Amino acid sequence: MMDEIILDLDKVCGNNIYSRADGKILYENIENALQSYSKVIVQFNDKEIASESFLDEAIVEHYFRQTSNDVKNRIVLRNVTKPDQILL
Repeated sequence: MMDEIILDLDKVCGNNIYSRADGKILYENIENALQSYSKVIVQFNDKEIASESFLDEAIVEHYFRQTSNDVKNRIVLRNVTKPDQILL
């Protein structure tokens, strides 16, 4: 297993950061990366999302669907705005 990968929100989602369907794209990118990397870093670039649906589908669902307890240590969120930190 390789060490880490950085998923850049702008590259993965562009401006599609609002709906549950948009979040599913990021979710699947994270899911695929978890198969090969010990750490998945999601770079938010201080881009405010302010969409509970997107964040729930893209990030929070990993914590409910994963069978291993270490997923919280394996997904790293960087440069998340304060309002989005509160939503998460």
